[in-house]
Amino acid sequence: MKLRELLDNGTITPDQAVIGYIGAFPNAEIISGFTAFLLGARSVAPETVMRVSFTHAWNNYSLEKAHARKLIDDGCVIISQHSGTVAVAVACEEAAGDHLVFHIGFNRSMRDVAPKTSLISARTNWAPYIIEAVTAVMKNQPIEKVVRGDVHGTDISAGFEYDWVEMLNLNKKYAAPGTDKAIEKAVEALKKKDMIVFKGDYFGVDPEDPSKTYDLNEGFIENADSSIPTFRYILQDVIRIVSDGK
Repeated sequence: MKLRELLDNGTITPDQAVIGYIGAFPNAEIISGFTAFLLGARSVAPETVMRVSFTHAWNNYSLEKAHARKLIDDGCVIISQHSGTVAVAVACEEAAGDHLVFHIGFNRSMRDVAPKTSLISARTNWAPYIIEAVTAVMKNQPIEKVVRGDVHGTDISAGFEYDWVEMLNLNKKYAAPGTDKAIEKAVEALKKKDMIVFKGDYFGVDPEDPSKTYDLNEGFIENADSSIPTFRYILQDVIRIVSDGK
């Protein structure tokens, strides 16, 4: 919605609707995450394309910051991450005086380090699982019989419907008008499983084996059989890997 606002008011042109993503490793967990991020953006601003930079480290402040700064210099106007430090948010905040850039955080609110650029953060909330799993152990019951979620043997996944996923601290001063209502609507759709995130006129290629492809016109249900994500295809024409970090 921020991209749509920037496009509609003429702040950026369609060819400038570029978002960035800092990923730790090129695995399915991160590929799935940044693909969903892009598809969400394109559901509102279909002009959007994305550039992805891998650091090959879960927690490396200087590396994450350097990769983020490169994406900013290359024109990314919104950057998100699946990496462990606040470096990406700090890079966005420091660059804001010279560049148009905003940030979407990971696993914690980052408004304390990026008050002018952080729009919101997504977070995995472990509390519901831990509380119910411990309760099961205390009652000598099978964990998978007590923990609420989609059970796959002894593996369990869940989302907004059981508060396993949260959106944190929307920055209403900088977010586009109506963002809070749009988030509520999307969350309700996800809770009811009325939204298929991985669907559209896109063609994905496995980066490790180009012979493996996926046509998203068919739709792909993530976490259908396991809690760990399995979507690992790079969408052609709209996602570009600009650095593998090696």
